[in-house]
Amino acid sequence: MQKNILVTGSHRSGSTWTGKVLAASGETIYIPEPFNILNNKHFLTPLKYWFEYIGKDEKRQEAFSKFIKDRTHGSLNALRTRISKASYQEIPHIVSSEWMKYRNRRKRKIVRDPMAIFSADVFAEKMNYKVLILIRHPAAFAESLKSKNWFFDFTAFTLQKELMADVLSPFASQIKKILSKHKSEQDIIEHAILLWNIIYSRVLHYQNKFPNWLYIKHETLSLHPIQAFQKIFQQLELNFNDQVKEHLLKTTQAQGTVGSYRNAQKNSQKWTTKLSQEEIHRIYEGTKSVAKHFYSTQDWFNTVMPQG
Repeated sequence: MQKNILVTGSHRSGSTWTGKVLAASGETIYIPEPFNILNNKHFLTPLKYWFEYIGKDEKRQEAFSKFIKDRTHGSLNALRTRISKASYQEIPHIVSSEWMKYRNRRKRKIVRDPMAIFSADVFAEKMNYKVLILIRHPAAFAESLKSKNWFFDFTAFTLQKELMADVLSPFASQIKKILSKHKSEQDIIEHAILLWNIIYSRVLHYQNKFPNWLYIKHETLSLHPIQAFQKIFQQLELNFNDQVKEHLLKTTQAQGTVGSYRNAQKNSQKWTTKLSQEEIHRIYEGTKSVAKHFYSTQDWFNTVMPQG
């Protein structure tokens, strides 16, 4: 039986686009962000925090696995639970959603969720998923957060004692420093540097432990979408058909940026003009101990992006 697929990485790394491309052939079902706690108000969920760490406890892993199956496959129990928590106006959508998932329960699932990055190993080892991790240039990530003015509440990490102990202890003092600052003193670039380092240190851990997972740079997908996705489809045993090619052309060759439609090449290099040289050098210095494993100096100070 072919495996379901988790698409993860940092947020703002192209996971939505990638997940929808993988589902464009019609042979899979696209499931967005089961780790997003705002998406789970109608489900019985063991998740409490953003970027939740499932950890090593077997009972917790079992509860999480059952939750993901309910979220992806549909069931009578899931339908009952969702209806019991819903308003009258929401019920028709819930019934349609659960029926669609149940009707397509035998199809492979594309679970797209950057917030699952700290628990991707549970997907692979407990639920037998294939994992695709997206990597995005630190400056591109920072520019994207800056353009959205998306500060991060690092208490989402500190409230998770097991996550802090098992994964984030090297970053504890930096997190504490940011949390000690008043909101008026918050710095979006400082947030982006620390968050990128935290997420991609976890990715480095995965690369060492799970070398057979798929790891792909956002820039590679943006500059060489047909070639890069053809390779990914082959590795994931998906059909790269005309529907996929058409979807790729529509979502990578637009003049502007509307939803998933964009000029992918220009978008991948936007940080080179939107950030100041001082900001770029600051991000470079702040992330280089981790970023050197993914990006060369040329990828920082020239506009040519990496091929692999």
